[in-house]
Amino acid sequence: MIYVDFRSGFLRFQNVFSYYFIVIFLNSSSFVFNILSIIGLKTF
Repeated sequence: MIYVDFRSGFLRFQNVFSYYFIVIFLNSSSFVFNILSIIGLKTF
């Protein structure tokens, strides 16, 4: 029973972690895109 509880808790933690990772990745990707657009504007 302890193993089942641990596994369910780990899966729940993994879902939360993946959700935060997706949010952080989207924010960082938009941030990187802004930097690239600024560098592109300065280059052109």
